[in-house]
Amino acid sequence: MIRFARWVEILLGAFFLVSAGAKAVDMDGFGALVSAYNVVKDPALVRASSYAALIAEVALGAALLAGWRFKGLTHFLCAGMTVVYSGLIAYAWKFHGLEDCGCLPGLVKLGPPETLIKNVVLLALLAFAWNGTRQVSAEPGEPMKQLRKPAPLSAIASIALIVVLAVIDVATRGGDTSALQTTGAVDEDRPFAQFVFTADGKDFDLGEDEYLVAMLSATCEHCQASVPGLNALVASGRFPDFVALMIGTDEEVDDFLMLTEPEFPLQPIETLTFMSFLVSAPPRLFYVRDGQSVQIWDWDDAPPSVDNLAAAIRPAAPATD
Repeated sequence: MIRFARWVEILLGAFFLVSAGAKAVDMDGFGALVSAYNVVKDPALVRASSYAALIAEVALGAALLAGWRFKGLTHFLCAGMTVVYSGLIAYAWKFHGLEDCGCLPGLVKLGPPETLIKNVVLLALLAFAWNGTRQVSAEPGEPMKQLRKPAPLSAIASIALIVVLAVIDVATRGGDTSALQTTGAVDEDRPFAQFVFTADGKDFDLGEDEYLVAMLSATCEHCQASVPGLNALVASGRFPDFVALMIGTDEEVDDFLMLTEPEFPLQPIETLTFMSFLVSAPPRLFYVRDGQSVQIWDWDDAPPSVDNLAAAIRPAAPATD
């Protein structure tokens, strides 16, 4: 019983470390998934939350792998972390249409139902491992002595590997040089004022004047399918300057341009900044005036038509003499 419980404990530790490793490979991608929970939206807080989750999984996974139980505290903290994650997932699923929980980013896409079932199984395994190993500390001569010897080295090696992956991710974050890096504090009342850039040979300052601003992802099929409708808005000549803020690698943006042929400027921006403007998956369209969001449109099939958009914007436009 004790030996089998110990193997379950090792399996759980390995799972947490694999999960942490998947996050460490792409912290910005994981941060985007965290942002989709709509609990924290500020990019700095999202990044801090992402690294806190990574550190917690590494520490607890390594402790389980090494057999460092601290009189059951490790199992208790693992269970608490799993319960908190489950609550956040249920909240985001019910109120914000969460689709990917981000448990194993880049490896497996798990929706809320699958993740909640997985978490119930994790809790059951944690309870079994705790019950089967809780007397180990009080029994120095227990039969698992040889089994535990290599475990601390494995845990330390796993921590080192994940730290290296996270450092590499931080060091290479600026690899997509086209992405706009905004600086300074963001005005909560005028969030678009942070975007000042040049695209297609034209200067844009979204903190001044009026714009239609589309939020698009280079790999989003809905975004790709929306381009003809967005092109129609531009071609109508009835609206303020149109620009799209986009996430995606340089190659993904190039593919998006070749596939869709947009007739409006595209400006890549940093992923967490992009996600701070969404409550669910893109695309999203904003009517912006002097850096402030005045109207917002979301869609799945097609963007708003020229007439519908014009009718919606007209009452929101400033009165003229």
